[in-house]
Amino acid sequence: MKFLKPLLSWGGSEPENDAAPVEARRPRTESRIHGRLKTKSPMTLSWQDTAGNRCCIDVQAVDMSSQGARVESPEPMAPGAYVLLEAPKLKLMGSAIVRHCGLRGKKYQIGLDFRNSLSKSY
Repeated sequence: MKFLKPLLSWGGSEPENDAAPVEARRPRTESRIHGRLKTKSPMTLSWQDTAGNRCCIDVQAVDMSSQGARVESPEPMAPGAYVLLEAPKLKLMGSAIVRHCGLRGKKYQIGLDFRNSLSKSY
């Protein structure tokens, strides 16, 4: 391991912890092409379950871009699910694919990828 220390050191200093990978010590940078804007807007997501029934859930948007959004939900959603969304306060509607869903605190964080640009609702 001694021969790797010069290769792992940055700027001549030794790593703080030999067991921790270099990537874990670097600050995370934004990798999205489109920046996200923070929002606190209610949304309604609706989808069709496997039995063909229409399901609906009220969520809270956390941040949005022209390509997607992150919402908080009291219930989980399956990645890959196709949903319709309505944001009445923003006067927007459209469709999205659930990209990820994870529990954070008491709510689920759901990442949505818009299929097309959102359109204005009435």
